Amino acid sequence: MTMRRRALLTGLAAATLAPQALAAPPQRSRKLENRLELWRAFAHKTRTLRAHYTCTRTSSLLRSPLVVTGVLAFTAPQTLVLRDDIETGAITRVEGDAVSVTPVAEETPRGPTLPETPAARWLAARLVHLFAPGDGEALLAGCVVDIPRGGMQLALHPPRGSSLRRVIRRLLVQLDPITGAVHRVELEEARGDRVVLELGDHRQNLG
Repeated sequence: MTMRRRALLTGLAAATLAPQALAAPPQRSRKLENRLELWRAFAHKTRTLRAHYTCTRTSSLLRSPLVVTGVLAFTAPQTLVLRDDIETGAITRVEGDAVSVTPVAEETPRGPTLPETPAARWLAARLVHLFAPGDGEALLAGCVVDIPRGGMQLALHPPRGSSLRRVIRRLLVQLDPITGAVHRVELEEARGDRVVLELGDHRQNLG
């Protein structure tokens, strides 16, 4: 029932504690600064955010991709909720680095239900800080950053030498080139599986 959402976070349970590393290089490239500036233009205004999503997981273990749609809701400073549209789907709630997954039919949020491994915490923090107001330091903390070719993209990797890399290859973020809103997030797992979250119809500060 909660398989689709667990595809984004549960698979991270195998990582072990890794030493901390420096975040981005001390001297950031102009391309990175351009992307952070664009991201901040949207994120710094966010008190609340709603967006529709399509989440797609591909894996060599699946005959065809798993696809689910839903609504993302963010409330500053650090509460992120993803609710699947289908009755048999899940509600994923991220507060800081704590993650809970509840069947849609139950409605009542549970306490943390996913293992609090370093990999799960790293990913949860990246997802929250993608939508939270800030200067980008929290988003980049504990990451190696590079700029892929094509579009306003930003790739976040776990620290070099970290056991996190046994689970996560990178988190690829694509920004709207005009507004700076996050409109695509792709998790590439070390074993080759991918989870893509595509976002649209962003609405800030409703009500």
